[in-house]
Amino acid sequence: MDYIYKDDKNKWIVVIDPQGQISFNQSVYQNPRLKDKNLIVILTENISSQYLETLKSLNISYLFTGKDEIDLRLVLEKLYDLFSIKKLLLQGGGITNTYFIKEDLIDEFSLVVSPVASGEEKQPNIFEDCHEYIGQTFDLKQSYLLMKSGLYLKYVRK
Repeated sequence: MDYIYKDDKNKWIVVIDPQGQISFNQSVYQNPRLKDKNLIVILTENISSQYLETLKSLNISYLFTGKDEIDLRLVLEKLYDLFSIKKLLLQGGGITNTYFIKEDLIDEFSLVVSPVASGEEKQPNIFEDCHEYIGQTFDLKQSYLLMKSGLYLKYVRK
């Protein structure tokens, strides 16, 4: 059963942790990014009761969204139904981004391009481990220069 902690804060940070592997403790609230926000952890059903008790003791909400794998559509439904969250800023890595785009759940995205040459072989991509053509197209909605060398690009779904 989901656990919902509510107070007067109307902002959240949603953490996807399918196997309950992120170690939360009281120091999590010392992070300045959390001073006016609550945490919501997205889980599968295979989580230890000890982990769930830890989350409860820290006033961290958790939602079960699949037996063995996260059902992203269910995640978004529950976030809307239980917390009235209508928009989500996805700050995931390439793998998380790929899961969302494969499920057709990204309606716009922003890219920041900076002129850095690292020389490393494998660099993170906006979408990782995507071994098939997704076929979603986007239009450039906005662009501008950042600090004389970077570029901000905002795309929206066609």
